[in-house]
Amino acid sequence: MNEIGLVCTDNRKTRFFQIAADLVFAHRIETYSHDCVIHETFASNWFIGFLVSSGAPLGVRSGQKRIELSAPKAILVPPYSLLEWHLGRGQAEWSGFFSKLPFSKRPFQLPTVFSFDGVLPKTAFELGDLIDRLDGGEEIGASRDSSWFSSRTKEFIDAHYREDMKIEDIAKKLNSHRSFVARSFKKSYGISPVEYRHKLRVFEGLKKMNQEHQEVTMAAVESGFSSIQRFEEHFKDLLGMTPSQFNFSRLKR
Repeated sequence: MNEIGLVCTDNRKTRFFQIAADLVFAHRIETYSHDCVIHETFASNWFIGFLVSSGAPLGVRSGQKRIELSAPKAILVPPYSLLEWHLGRGQAEWSGFFSKLPFSKRPFQLPTVFSFDGVLPKTAFELGDLIDRLDGGEEIGASRDSSWFSSRTKEFIDAHYREDMKIEDIAKKLNSHRSFVARSFKKSYGISPVEYRHKLRVFEGLKKMNQEHQEVTMAAVESGFSSIQRFEEHFKDLLGMTPSQFNFSRLKR
């Protein structure tokens, strides 16, 4: 494996490796000193994470309940999924794969938690074979209340998050009012539609930099930010560093 980046923040240390042209492997150790809730999306990427070890309470919300995770577990995340992680004090070790392309021909629509044998795949072929062989699994529902309107709002944002649209504009497209769109979305997903769109744009920009090898400015524009300054501001708020500090090409140099 070709190591392409090492990224460290206050509570995470992540190494990234290039497995194939469209496949990146990541190994992460994260430590939390207090209980917290984190909302996460990988935008248009596919992701599968393997919980290698966990010395802390760890769960993910599914509808009104919480699915507890313990090693060894795997979670497969299709594009435009929104996960609500519940993290306790302690340390967890993850390994995972990112790709612009599906890992498997199986039609995953929702994030799904699986048990696995603890043996990590080393190649794209082994990864696809492992996913094809996974049995059962528990699907994760992002919405707390199965609101049709909130789901429609999320689908609209997923399709148009790169566009320069205000929430008022989105509300008009959905024949509703701004306050109702914001209130119903947060009730269903735990974050505001603006926060969700920022997360999509940041992770899309990250993908464009490190998987499509775009310069930071082009990645910012093509992921929907009106300026490099706005991209840097939201990127740092979400990931704890600037885009340049998370740019694999610059890290290698």
